[in-house]
Amino acid sequence: MLQKRLDGLGKVLVILAIVLCIFVVVINIIRFHLAGNLGGPQIFDAIETGVSLGVSVIPEGLVAVTTITMALGVQHMAKNHAVVKRLAVVESLGSITVICSDKTGTLTEGKMKAAELSCGKCFHFSGKGSSPEGEVLDEKDNQVTQNKYPVRLKNSLMTCALCNNSSISFHEDTNEYVPVGDPTEVAILLAAEKGKMNKGYWLEQGWEFIDEVAFDSDRKCMSVLYHCKKSANALEMVFDNSSSKKKEKSKKSKKSKKSKKGEEEDDD
Repeated sequence: MLQKRLDGLGKVLVILAIVLCIFVVVINIIRFHLAGNLGGPQIFDAIETGVSLGVSVIPEGLVAVTTITMALGVQHMAKNHAVVKRLAVVESLGSITVICSDKTGTLTEGKMKAAELSCGKCFHFSGKGSSPEGEVLDEKDNQVTQNKYPVRLKNSLMTCALCNNSSISFHEDTNEYVPVGDPTEVAILLAAEKGKMNKGYWLEQGWEFIDEVAFDSDRKCMSVLYHCKKSANALEMVFDNSSSKKKEKSKKSKKSKKSKKGEEEDDD
């Protein structure tokens, strides 16, 4: 934009100089003609005067003033921790009026937070920022203690903790928690931390890491393989899952039977 404006100013100055030069030459020739002494030397003097005035219209210090102004601008930007290689980039950014973006993190801090977890029932997590301090709340915003977690919530929190490569550490210098890793993994890790079922909890329960299959664009998922040394814990979770599924199936069958009975009564 600045280059375009300077080019426009240069064109205007050139046109102005040509017009002024022609105007001065014509005026001098008319003056010599009226005086009755118009000749070759007088015409040459008129042209020389017009050209000199046209050249004087162009400011010689324009380049120097522009360079000094840009240098002062760079110095001011450096004081505000903005160092750029080309000022044209900053100028283009400053002339932007509308920014269209479709990616999370482009204009934000690149931080995500797990607000709700749906596993049969809907649970949400309290807390702010990257702090693992928080609680698990039910649909009525009542705190859910760890001993009252349903099986599906336990399995979900286990997945959040174990199938995860991110970490959160507390820095005493800044007195804040600093997450390391992918924002999505950090978000689900915070959910496991708030549920008091982080990776350390599951390792204490006997779960041992064996292998990992990294995220792939074809599979569109990441997988990990863990072995539970304490087989009783693993069997307990399997039986809990099967029992919960049986309960759900029995509830569904009862509902279907009731609905069939209702339909039969309507037919009667």
